[in-house]
Amino acid sequence: WKDCLKESRRITEGYKGQLFGLDFSFIGWYIVGLLCLGVGVLWVIPYHISARTGFYEALLAKEELLENMRAAAARAKAEAEAKRAAEEAAKAAAAEAEQNESTEACDGTAAEDADTSEGDGTAAIDADTSEGDGTAAIDADTSEGSEGDGTRGEALK
Repeated sequence: WKDCLKESRRITEGYKGQLFGLDFSFIGWYIVGLLCLGVGVLWVIPYHISARTGFYEALLAKEELLENMRAAAARAKAEAEAKRAAEEAAKAAAAEAEQNESTEACDGTAAEDADTSEGDGTAAIDADTSEGDGTAAIDADTSEGSEGDGTRGEALK
């Protein structure tokens, strides 16, 4: 029974004034029951106990509602975190896909030109795969000290 008293104290914490008001409201009923040679108290006692039971049940329902609200808030917070993480993952995947697309677009279609008009011996590499033949042409400018047009073209397969 000690555990029952502890649980009752825990449940009524913050509501003792309301419980006192409920009990105080039954004083008149007890007086009327005693004026009827105590026979009326037989009806007042069960009524009073029922009222206190209803009070405790209301407190328990309120406590259960608060626990449910806390659990729902925790679930909503976890769902929001999961949604945020999923959005970040989707953004990262989209950025990676965009980077991969730009890298793929550069592979085989971009031209690297290092052409100098002074003929210092640098090479220009032109890779054209739009025809699908898979050849690449390497042009080296060697006009310095040579005769002719000064270029040498080689086709690689």
